Amino acid sequence: MTPNRLSRFLVLATLVALAMGRPGVAAAAAKVHLTFAMWSDSGPAEIDAQKALLQKYMAANPNVEIELYTHGWVGYHPQLLAMAAGEVTPDIMVIQRTYLPGFVEQGIVQPIDPWLAKESPEFRRDIVELVSGTYKNKVYGIPIWGGPSLVEYNADMFEEAGIPQPIDLAKRNAWTWDVFVEFGRKITRDLNGDGVIDRYMLPQLSTSEQDWYVKFRTFGADVVTADGRPFTNMDAIQKALDFWSGLSLKQHIAPPGSRGTVDVDSFLKGRQTAVAYTWVSGIPNHFQMVNRTFRFEVTTPPAGPNGEFALVGGCPVAISAKTPYAQEAYRFARWYAMESGAWKLRGFPSSWNDLRDEYRSHLATMISWPEAVMKAMSGPISMEPGIGMHRDDLKRGWYETLNLLAKGTISPYEAATRIVEHTRKVLSGQ
Repeated sequence: MTPNRLSRFLVLATLVALAMGRPGVAAAAAKVHLTFAMWSDSGPAEIDAQKALLQKYMAANPNVEIELYTHGWVGYHPQLLAMAAGEVTPDIMVIQRTYLPGFVEQGIVQPIDPWLAKESPEFRRDIVELVSGTYKNKVYGIPIWGGPSLVEYNADMFEEAGIPQPIDLAKRNAWTWDVFVEFGRKITRDLNGDGVIDRYMLPQLSTSEQDWYVKFRTFGADVVTADGRPFTNMDAIQKALDFWSGLSLKQHIAPPGSRGTVDVDSFLKGRQTAVAYTWVSGIPNHFQMVNRTFRFEVTTPPAGPNGEFALVGGCPVAISAKTPYAQEAYRFARWYAMESGAWKLRGFPSSWNDLRDEYRSHLATMISWPEAVMKAMSGPISMEPGIGMHRDDLKRGWYETLNLLAKGTISPYEAATRIVEHTRKVLSGQ
């Protein structure tokens, strides 16, 4: 190196060293801006609380700015896909587990396995539902908002009908679908004598897996086996479908017809239905919405001939494949899922330590039997059936058949036949 070049190199090195020693210069160079996306239908209060959490993270990490992007559940994932097409994908995004395969196949999110591999074994064991963030043996996010689907109910209606509380039966393993139907007949009634039923045991039948699939499993039925094959036990499927549709068509403890989602509103209003199916993550918001207008309680799903079953599944906090700040995005996603206490805003910890301790105490401020959650998770559990690239096609056929059955247009036997044939065709690529 010539003297002149050496002189210029030394001057440049000195300037760099000075810049590194000046906090203002270093902070400016290291500033990271992240966008964090989630869906929310709970109103301004929850969004403000979420923003407060982000402020807490930014206060501890002054080199990071995080912008919260929210959208209602309806249209949330299509909006993310549109943003990805326009190359403005959020750096971190909560993805509903059934949508994860599509986001992976389109290259929108990236695996977090390289970072998880550097975590301690204790940390990895503390994650409650890592399977919900896994696709093709790679992990794409630590799941939040997980936990089981449970039964929420209006305890005042059960008391008025002079029947036991479901939680008392569930505690001694006597809460069954037969009891559910028996109680439903006593609760469902015409309140004003005009010949029209004003109060039902439960809302309309739903093609949500919280409704029909839980019943399938408690009757020993399924649609796709654990190894990805069509489930073909026609007798079990027919019995499950007969029971599901019969709640409306035979027992008349649910209104006629069906809908795509679980009708929680009719339950929360406290007048039209006694029970509803809910994800455990919805309990805090539902408790607030009820606002003590009736005694709000939660129990496990009833057992069927094949025993108990709980539908479970979290929503992974995923990282964009295009973010320029992948390391910082992972750090925030990890903190949000495992350390932030965000579950207090929308219901279920990602950490077993939190679940066993603080979460139980938290639930006890809203319901009298918080152990319902652990009881549900201690038995047979699984996510929704058919999760993968064929899920939309599978669902379309299943739901068309279920809707026809709910109307009484086809018999349980014909519905079972259609479901098996449809599943076989989709999985075989026909």
